Amino acid sequence: MSWENVSFVVSSKTRKTVLMKLETAKTPTILARDLNTSIPNISRALRELQSKELIECVTPKARVGKIFMVTQEGKAVLMRVKQMG
Repeated sequence: MSWENVSFVVSSKTRKTVLMKLETAKTPTILARDLNTSIPNISRALRELQSKELIECVTPKARVGKIFMVTQEGKAVLMRVKQMG
């Protein structure tokens, strides 16, 4: 677990809430609805979290309805984020 990744997550409300919501696999559309925000905001957060290998797309060949979930590193970071409050 990287403290840089913890800092990366807590520095953005959107990244933090998206990571928390991905404890169960979800699509960007479901995330946008659940978080009451736009698809572009969700897509940006997903790209950023994926670039740090905190989440992964489990359906990369899907054109629509891609499903994302937290990686092992993401789970470790999420546990630290939750402990921080």
